[in-house]
Amino acid sequence: MRDMHADPYNLGKYHVKTSDLIDRLLNDRAQHFFRQNLAYRPIVFLSAQGRQDYRLTGLHIKTQLPWDRT
Repeated sequence: MRDMHADPYNLGKYHVKTSDLIDRLLNDRAQHFFRQNLAYRPIVFLSAQGRQDYRLTGLHIKTQLPWDRT
């Protein structure tokens, strides 16, 4: 935001660009976390029916800034 000379308390015309940047950064971090910690590793749940093993095969996140500040 500094590079764009945008006021973080009043993004105005930078709202969409800032929202896209945050979305890309958080998705990159989420995918890194998924690959390093979650991908295809078993998650075990015990229930009345017995042991249930699950494996995550993907991770999708959606970020969105709240309304534009004024």
